[in-house]
Amino acid sequence: MSRELFVQMREVDGRVFDKAYIAAEVNIIKNTILDGEQDPVEVLISAKKMQELGKQLEDMSRPIAEDRLVLTKGEIYRTRSVDIIEKVVGSKTDYTVCMDPEYNSLQAALSDIKEAIKNREAFLSSLNKQTTIVTEDGEILTINPPVKYGRLGLSLTLR
Repeated sequence: MSRELFVQMREVDGRVFDKAYIAAEVNIIKNTILDGEQDPVEVLISAKKMQELGKQLEDMSRPIAEDRLVLTKGEIYRTRSVDIIEKVVGSKTDYTVCMDPEYNSLQAALSDIKEAIKNREAFLSSLNKQTTIVTEDGEILTINPPVKYGRLGLSLTLR
């Protein structure tokens, strides 16, 4: 099915295959699900498989395309409802090479604070009811256990 879908998408791509077209197609599929014409689980499975196919195709083709498509600064390559520009992606700045004592001190303090928060969260997670504690300066506090939020959903794992 994936190969057929890919071929169909390439055929549609000759026409306008943009965000508006995709949104319209999704709406049509949603209506077929709501009308009982399609099984929502089957659509979800197909979407998950297409997502994985798209990810692998992008991962495979991106380095090849980046080698073959050479753009000048500010140049836009427009094709099939897509604008392609060349820009720096994944830019990172390494401040450790600056040898700034103030920066290093702040990083050390941040690390200590993160560790203290992690330890406190572990303590708070162990609470299952309201707990009264006495602070080092004698103050009496009531601490509530944390509240966990979430929702049940479906997890799909491709084999």
